[in-house]
Amino acid sequence: VPCVIGAKEVYLPINSMTQGPDNTIYIGTGNDDHPYGTTYQKMFVKGMGIYRYNPVDVAFELIPNTNNDNFKSVHVLDYVYDNGVFYLYAATNSGLYRWRHVEGTNDWNQTPTAVFNGRVDQLVISRVHNTAFFSSGNQLYRIGNVVAAANQLNPVNISSTNTAFGGSNSCMKLAISQTDTTYLYAMVIKANGMMDALYMTN
Repeated sequence: VPCVIGAKEVYLPINSMTQGPDNTIYIGTGNDDHPYGTTYQKMFVKGMGIYRYNPVDVAFELIPNTNNDNFKSVHVLDYVYDNGVFYLYAATNSGLYRWRHVEGTNDWNQTPTAVFNGRVDQLVISRVHNTAFFSSGNQLYRIGNVVAAANQLNPVNISSTNTAFGGSNSCMKLAISQTDTTYLYAMVIKANGMMDALYMTN
């Protein structure tokens, strides 16, 4: 699908996408240099922010306040829809951000809430449990209420009380089930790039 911005067709370095309940597609751009152990590194491609794509009128729209260094690499996009409010989360090179978009309004000019400062590599949201987990390097965090007021979004560092995460490990991969009682899966990766262990928890 051609992306036309300012009457010019451009190519977006896409790194993440998610589709909202109204079929709007949210597109995160950019991919920064990040080592996985000692075996290889991803190449850096600076992004151009987060875009909304409307499949009905085939139109791309840059979400305001995202074409900057905080969103030069958008690693994960995910959302929760609750009682007419759309909560969009973005894990980026510089932090975890959230928009609170009221259905039927054009309030995307808002400045997103900075939930966490620092690189966020992985993000998964359980809509069943209204909970999010994210990783920053080898540290695992939990948000207990993803639709809470902005001043009540307080990530808890699970790694500080659970020795399975953190330590000498370099990073982790997260996955989540929306139905199982055991709903979080965390693959912990060692400094040499090999898997240390796979954990699951409810």
